[in-house]
Amino acid sequence: DLNKEEKADAKIIGGKSGFTDEAMFTLATICKYKNSYYICLTAKSSTQDGSTSDQIAIYENYLPKTAQ
Repeated sequence: DLNKEEKADAKIIGGKSGFTDEAMFTLATICKYKNSYYICLTAKSSTQDGSTSDQIAIYENYLPKTAQ
């Protein structure tokens, strides 16, 4: 929910998680927002939940906002 109106406006349509000793917890997702697709990759999270939280923060902060 990017506009705080409790209405979904971006949708994660796919993802893959992983773990290696070097990269730690990783997550790759693809998100559809309006008519565009965005890919987000995160690594070096200390927990699996942390990698999800990192992705949410990235999408909330960096997907284009509509004009107010």
